[in-house]
Amino acid sequence: MIEEILVLVCFSLAGAISALTFWKHSESKLALLKHRRNQVVKPINATRSEIEALQFEKSILSHSITNIYEAVQKGKIGAIERDRLLLKYKSQLDTFNKKIGELQLAVD
Repeated sequence: MIEEILVLVCFSLAGAISALTFWKHSESKLALLKHRRNQVVKPINATRSEIEALQFEKSILSHSITNIYEAVQKGKIGAIERDRLLLKYKSQLDTFNKKIGELQLAVD
């Protein structure tokens, strides 16, 4: 019983730390994107590098979503916690997909 509570607390803390990190990081990237839109010419290599970085972050986020489903199957977290985490991570995933799409249009 104590182990289950400890696991839930650890998952909650890990989720909160991840969310805060992604949120702060995405805010700075969004500000950078807005600044870059105002520039006349943007090097294609820089855009490709940014796309690769976003795809890497997206893969980390996708792995987190997979871990959530695995934790549910193992009974480590409940449905409410699963739904809360999935809502948060899928929202971030949508943001990454949107940014990647916008940058991909600039490269193509």
